[in-house]
Amino acid sequence: MKKPQVAWFVVGALAGLLLSAAAISGRLGALTWLPKPPERIVYLAPSAAPELWQVHADGTRAVQLTRTGGNVFDYAIWPDGSQIVYSARNGLGGLDLWLIQANDQARLMLDCGADHCAQAAVNPDGSQVAYSRRSQAENPGGGPSFPRIWLFNTRSGETRALFADARVAGSSPQWRPDGSALVFYNPREGALQVHLLDGNPGLQLHAQSVGPAMFTPDSQSILFAESLAGEERPLGRISRFDFDTQRLLPVLEEERLTNYGAPAVSPRGDWLAVTAQADGEGSARHIWLVRLDGALMTRISEDPQVSQSAGRWDRQGERLIFQQLRLGSSGRTPQVFIWDKAQNRAFLIATDAFLPDWRP
Repeated sequence: MKKPQVAWFVVGALAGLLLSAAAISGRLGALTWLPKPPERIVYLAPSAAPELWQVHADGTRAVQLTRTGGNVFDYAIWPDGSQIVYSARNGLGGLDLWLIQANDQARLMLDCGADHCAQAAVNPDGSQVAYSRRSQAENPGGGPSFPRIWLFNTRSGETRALFADARVAGSSPQWRPDGSALVFYNPREGALQVHLLDGNPGLQLHAQSVGPAMFTPDSQSILFAESLAGEERPLGRISRFDFDTQRLLPVLEEERLTNYGAPAVSPRGDWLAVTAQADGEGSARHIWLVRLDGALMTRISEDPQVSQSAGRWDRQGERLIFQQLRLGSSGRTPQVFIWDKAQNRAFLIATDAFLPDWRP
């Protein structure tokens, strides 16, 4: 007679466990399905007196992040989106480095005095900021000297020149995705330099680089735009240097294109966004999408009255943010757009704005 009671006890216990599991699962499910924070975009505005602004990727909730009196020069975002470093003009005619922290409060990161500290780039773990520094002291009586690459340690607050030799010039530093190296342009030598942080010898590529060089996401190559001399007009190309093969190869070399800008490589490393000017279409520059193997090329706009630049991919490689200027009027101001690959459409995000980037 006790067996049914035992059976019912077991059934009740199992039911209780299932209900508890369901409740826990429901709570975990609710946590799992919480909406992700909206993607944010940072840009400079207005063009006459730049400040840092932030807006959601749908164009809503624009917030001004800095109040410098229009003295912001450029900026870089931490890889995890937690902080932003920016350069701003100071009372001595130089450029200081400032930091916007997680609470969006700004503090002075590095007082550069009369020196020009700009073009900051943050390494993957956020422990070091590489930047370009033009020293007034190295050229007394004249303007700032050739730029040099410096490193700022975010943990200790110490800063030092990457090279003790002041003759090693450098601008537009970019980190290798694995954090093991820097690539920068040496204007004194007219060459791109790759510096390995482990002390091993780097390399130097003699090329008239246009804008910063970029590492591919797998860290195995660098991509850059070159300016080349032509018989009738200046030419250019997008080149790729592969570290394994030690070979330099053209990725895009179209006779009808000129005035190339620095390429932006998608997170998967399969597409490039390249700014270039088409021969016979006036002064407008458009963004061209190019397969890394060069097999396919298209452009995101056919409008000859607009000029585009500063393309940046989102983390999924599905959208591209860029700035655009409508030609034909001196009163025109730049605008920020998002181009969606799936829809093949561009959407306006901000007016009188420029130099956009994604903030995770």
